[in-house]
Amino acid sequence: MLVRIERDGTSLALVRLHVVDQRDREEIILTHFLKKYLPLIYQRDCGVNILSRDAPWDFALEIEGGENFNVEITSIADNKSLFELESAERELSSAKLNKKLSPHKIQKLDKLFPREEDENFSREENSFFEKQMITVSSLPPPAESYESLLSVAISAKASKRHGGKEETILVIDDQTTAFTSDEILSSLNNLQTVDPFKEIWIYVGYWGTLSGDGEYTLIKVRPIA
Repeated sequence: MLVRIERDGTSLALVRLHVVDQRDREEIILTHFLKKYLPLIYQRDCGVNILSRDAPWDFALEIEGGENFNVEITSIADNKSLFELESAERELSSAKLNKKLSPHKIQKLDKLFPREEDENFSREENSFFEKQMITVSSLPPPAESYESLLSVAISAKASKRHGGKEETILVIDDQTTAFTSDEILSSLNNLQTVDPFKEIWIYVGYWGTLSGDGEYTLIKVRPIA
């Protein structure tokens, strides 16, 4: 859970989907997206077969009784610091699940989480992993508008040389913390990008599992029905 402290001293708890493994996160997002998207398009339950993964799009899908299409997932955040923070937290969570740590992993954790000299990442001494930890950090206000973040993310994917963009749905994984729902919806009215994608959606995840359970919000960017 993230806590945002406003300038007037008030606090706001922000619940966001947190998944240690990035590939698992993408599969959760795909499952959530399809649970809403397929009934909306086909008005019935549809079987789905994943034809390929990261070749080159994140997912190539075969839909029972329907057309095939790709799904590409990309992320946006308030600033680079947020991505770095979440990456460091994933590294720590992953390390705590492993019984043995390589010297390279220990050095990496040392850089991400500086400790006192007498602390050690050794599992035998139980000095680090047995502790209850809270990661505390501060993030500057966003340097860009939500509209700008969307535009950059869409343009970056549109510039890729991969074929099949016209059959690809772009899902933007919203990991921002500073924008309200009203600001997000307002930004869509002014968004101006030229892109070749079949459709573009914004995904905001709150929690989820690989089985498809969870809470999330989906916002259609284009085409506008």
